[in-house]
Amino acid sequence: MRVLLALLVISLAGFGLAVKTHQNFAEVDNARFITRLELPTALTTNGRISSTRVPVTTIARVKDILPRPENHIVEARLWKSRLTVGGQEVFNKEYAVTWTGPPYGSGPESEPDFLMVGDSPDPIFASTHFAHGSSVVVELKNTYRYLYLNQTEGSPVEVTATVTTEAYNAAALWRTSVYENGTPLQAPHLGYLSDAHNALDAFLFFSNYTLPLSELADFDEIESALSVSTAMFAVTHGSGSGLSDSYVDPMSWLTLRNAQGDRYSEAAIIAPLTAIVAISCDTQHEIDISFDFHPWGPTQGEYFPIVNSHLYGFDRSILMTSAVSSHTQVYLLNLEYGATVQRAVTEANSQYPQVPSPSDPDQSVVLAQLEGDPASTLRHVYVPWFARQLLPRYFTNWFWYID
Repeated sequence: MRVLLALLVISLAGFGLAVKTHQNFAEVDNARFITRLELPTALTTNGRISSTRVPVTTIARVKDILPRPENHIVEARLWKSRLTVGGQEVFNKEYAVTWTGPPYGSGPESEPDFLMVGDSPDPIFASTHFAHGSSVVVELKNTYRYLYLNQTEGSPVEVTATVTTEAYNAAALWRTSVYENGTPLQAPHLGYLSDAHNALDAFLFFSNYTLPLSELADFDEIESALSVSTAMFAVTHGSGSGLSDSYVDPMSWLTLRNAQGDRYSEAAIIAPLTAIVAISCDTQHEIDISFDFHPWGPTQGEYFPIVNSHLYGFDRSILMTSAVSSHTQVYLLNLEYGATVQRAVTEANSQYPQVPSPSDPDQSVVLAQLEGDPASTLRHVYVPWFARQLLPRYFTNWFWYID
């Protein structure tokens, strides 16, 4: 019996995306038992994971190799498969093994691969389950059984593939400190906006995001924070031109294009923002600003919607009332309970619609608007929209999902 063990570690970098791959195999006589693990990562430079949607591709294969001994292996099956992420078991499956039996082919063309029954599933997990900056080990352990030509079984073969990565959850969050004319905020308006900011701060903290900004920040600080962030949250003034910093410079509004700079370039070290939450006026009022803040990414000069990305904001001017903070708290509470962003926005709108500006007499209330993927999440694991319809309204598995 000839036995060989080997492994292969690959990092494939693409546009704004890398794939960390670990392939391991063991050879017994004429069979090569392969276990392969693929993990897409959000950052191109060092392979971190950063999303509530981190899909894991698991592969189990057995190849027929030459030369074959006289009594060679003729059938192989995946018998057991176990995946752990961060030391926590995601699945542990055992498959029934039955053999096809003779007759068997004898030439290399007749048996390029062994017949496999059962394959390990491909789960999705959330990086927000882990503390920012923590090491996350993903391990796939497959056990194979095989049958020789003389109808005897060999000893089971166990092959393990492991990928070690790092959780990266960073959010730029700030609020305004002034009225739109530049004078300092006073009670009760200061309290309303502070409450909304503090609710966001607490939600992000307990969802394992790091916050590179202080509560108040100027444009330079915000742009710097956005260069290392994967999500953006603002409780500030907005217009058809963009968002203000904490101090309102009427000559300079922050647009996503300004803030991201070359984030979309091939050399970018970070993927496009996956969430943009703007508790601000008019952030979806004009088509230009809606496009600027749309959670889309370019490819070959065109734009495509990014899965699990969204923009949440208002398309009208709103007044600073208690509805601002209450709306934000209901939105976040629904996300904490496991709702999608669409459900969270719908619930917040139904309970706390905003009071429109007196200069906007055409509406009695203003409702928050949502663009992007309605199944997006910020804390719990992402589930594709078609599959989400089969789950409870509040799906509270923070960690992983298997279709």
